[in-house]
Amino acid sequence: MSLTAEEYVAAVDGLAGLGHSGGMIYDALIVACARKAKASRIYTLNPRHFRLVAPDLAARIVEP
Repeated sequence: MSLTAEEYVAAVDGLAGLGHSGGMIYDALIVACARKAKASRIYTLNPRHFRLVAPDLAARIVEP
């Protein structure tokens, strides 16, 4: 699954609007792809960052 240019910009702008930057941008892009794909689980070794980026998906964010 890939993001359109508009979706990419929206994900980055949304994160910047929350005051986050740096590596969390990658987390936001991964979450945006997972959201678009309607993923039932999002596996990460850094669940805290992913939950900050997408608190509405917290139940789906798990460590492997």
